Order: sequence, then structure tokens, then C-alpha cells
Amino acid sequence: MRRIGRPQDAWTAASGIRYIVRDPSRRDAGGTAIETQRPNIIYFVCHDLGKQLGCYGAGTDSPNLDRFAAGGVTFTSAFCNSTACSPSRGCAMTGQYAHTNGLMGLVNMGWSLPVGVRTIVDHLNDAGYETAHFGLQHERRPGGANRYQLEGHSRQEDNHAERAVDSAIEFLRRRVGSDRPFYLNIGTVEVHNSRWQGNQSCSRLDVYGMDPPERVAMPAYIPDVPALRSEMGKLQGAIRFLDGQVGRLLAAIDQLGYRENTLVVFTTDHGIANVRAKGTLYDRGVEITLLMQLPGGVAAGREVDELVGNIDLAPTLLAAAGAPTGPEMQGRSFWPLLTGGDYQPRDALFIERNYHQRYDPIRAVRTRRFHYIRNFGEDPRKAWLPDEVPYMNETYDHWYAELWPEPSLPRPAEELFDVAADPQEFRDLAADPAADAVRAELAGRLDEWMRQTDDPLLQGAIPDKLNPWPDPQ
Repeated sequence: MRRIGRPQDAWTAASGIRYIVRDPSRRDAGGTAIETQRPNIIYFVCHDLGKQLGCYGAGTDSPNLDRFAAGGVTFTSAFCNSTACSPSRGCAMTGQYAHTNGLMGLVNMGWSLPVGVRTIVDHLNDAGYETAHFGLQHERRPGGANRYQLEGHSRQEDNHAERAVDSAIEFLRRRVGSDRPFYLNIGTVEVHNSRWQGNQSCSRLDVYGMDPPERVAMPAYIPDVPALRSEMGKLQGAIRFLDGQVGRLLAAIDQLGYRENTLVVFTTDHGIANVRAKGTLYDRGVEITLLMQLPGGVAAGREVDELVGNIDLAPTLLAAAGAPTGPEMQGRSFWPLLTGGDYQPRDALFIERNYHQRYDPIRAVRTRRFHYIRNFGEDPRKAWLPDEVPYMNETYDHWYAELWPEPSLPRPAEELFDVAADPQEFRDLAADPAADAVRAELAGRLDEWMRQTDDPLLQGAIPDKLNPWPDPQ
């Protein structure tokens, strides 16, 4: 009988409790589900990181997260299923597409996950887990509506990484010896660009610091000009600060004896704040960091290149906990992929945008080789390519994107990229006759997905939900 983690580690020996569950994805020679310990689960989600870490080859200084990746599983083809912040997090928490769960815009712009929609928190509450949250949450207003047994957020300052990690460590310290497994959700405002821009009232540039120009790693899709190199230096400083706070949490997990029976997940909501990134459905906008360490060091040092969407996170974590998932979940558990069970890889992901700062409805299908995007807006504008920018604005008032000139070219109704040959998505093949068969196939798959999931966009423009709380349900 194989177990995840040691049967008697320091924590379970102290408590006298062993959290045993039968894992249906792992069976012995006779077909009986193998017993395994029910793990604690720590889920850490940060803001606007994309894959801007050293372990993803970004040239960023992130030693703690790089070591974490080396000791666990790194997902190299993980994407959010909706951009941007709130819709992405809603997908991860519910295992549903944004147009299914109803969270299609930002909480701070008046949207909220409907009260009647169940999340992983509800499922784990039912399964006997202790559930707790510290730091930022971006799914519901008020935050208490998420139904954690312990809601640790009380003021804006709690969104900062150092406060969220302090609270999480204190929670872990207090419950050593508890007779229940736990689910701990930690969110941070880092590395949102509003916190590292030097001229913002909420800037923490003095806390994060910034890398000098010669130490900045510029992504290929961003023009290498002084203004943007400076901004990337600030982002790298914020990432280094976040990495240090994650390092403190990981050290506490070890020191308090939780390592051998705790599943730790580190992820983000979407890509970094930049043109052709955050808020778009290009890969740089929807790519996410996804790192996991499994109890007992299972699968340490492994890279997984299968397509994974963040709607898959909720069913995966519930499978790890031995908890049932409801039929409403549209995500697919990849727990068998990690533990040696039968797993059917995805051949495509479906991704959407509705509201961010404005209404710009987009739908996309992403396969391992191709990325098909359909723009539904009345007058969509094309995001600048590096070699198309006519000038760079050296002064700005608020958003990072204001360093760029306003888009002036129309965005086509359809876009198609061969991401294997063109990973930066610089060459649109939608109008290329040689790619017409691929375009037509993916367009048909997108149509079918929209019909199957009852996408409201099929009925016309989606109305803005300006102030849905308190939810009438």
C-alpha cells in the first residue's frame, strides 16, 4: 500500500490522527482504491505575475520559488480560462467558466460571484476540512461571503504579502496538533503594477526596490526602450520581494512539521501588466505560473507540459482531498497525472474575456500548436507589436499601458497563431489561405463550446452588472 507522505510524520504523531482516504485514481492490482493520507492544502495566489520567474526562464531573481519548483512540479503550459483578475480567480475557485459562474468582470468594478455559486471552500467545508483565508480575495464582495471558517482579511493593508504571510504562519503555528486537515488560501496584491509604479499614492517602490537597467530581463514582445526597461526593473523588484515572503512561508511549513502531509500550490491569476499581456487573450495575457509540491516529495523535480486550465484546479484539489466534486464543475482533475493514475490529456483549452476596464468580448481556443482568437467587440483595436510602435510616451499618470501610444489600427474579427513556430504570436495567420483548414476547424470547435456551455454572448452583448451585491439569491 503506497501512501503520500510518511504514515507517522512529526505532525500526525503529535496529533495521533492519520487522515486516511481512498484515492479512486490510484488502485492496487485487485482494483481496490489505494489508501492515502488526506493532505492539508495551502493555495497561494498572487497578482499579475504571468510566468515571470527564474524557473520559467524569465531571467528574474526568484530563488525561493525556483527552489520550490525544483522540489515539486512545474506546469509549463498552464493558462487561466478568463482574463483578468476576478474572472480568473472565479474560474479557479469554482471549476467553472466565467460565463457559467457569473463572475465576468472585476469585483472592484461592481461584479461579484453570486452567493449561490459553490466554490472549493464549500466542498472542503462539507468534507470536514478547516478552511481559512488571509490576504487578498477578488471573487466576492464582501469577502466574508466566500464562507471560509476563518476569514483573516479585515483591512486593505492585509492584502500585502508580508501581512498575509505573517497571518498564515500564525495560523499554522496555532493549529499544530489539530485533529483536522486544513485548506489555507493566501492571496497577495503583489505584484500588481499599481504597487510598484513610482508616482502612485499606493506605491510601495520604497519597500520593493528596483533593479538597475543592466540587470533587467526584457521580454521579447516589449520594446527595449529606457521607459519600459525602468518599469521592468520595478516589476523585478516587486517579484523579488514576493519571492522573499513566499520563502518565509515555506520555511515555516518545514519548521512546524507540515511538509510531509501538505499539498502546496503557488499560482497567479494571469499575465503581467503590459501590451499584448494582461487583459488580452494572447498567451502572454493568459499564461500563469503553476507550481506544486506534493506531500512526501512525490514527483519532485518534474515538469508537466500538458495543457492545464485554472478551471482544473478546484477538481484537482478536491481529488487530492478525497472530496467529491459536483456535476456543475466544468474543469477536469489532473490529480491522476501527478499520482500515476489514468489521465486523458486535454487537446484544447477554451478562454474568454468579457469585462475588464471596459467591455471587450473575446473568445479563444488554444491547442498545443495553435491559438485561435475571435473578437466580438464593435470596434476592437489591435495591440501594438514591438516593431509597429510609432513613439513611446515617457510620462504617464496611472497605468503602465499609458507608456504606449493609443492603439489606432483595427483588430480583425479572427486571429490565428502557430505558437509552436511563433511563440510570441507576432504573425497572424487567419487570412493566410494555407492556414484556412486549421482556422475553420478551430472556429467550429469554438462555436460548439459556446453552444455547449450556453455562452450568453450568443444572444448578444452581455450587460454590465454594475452593482450585484447583496445577491438576491
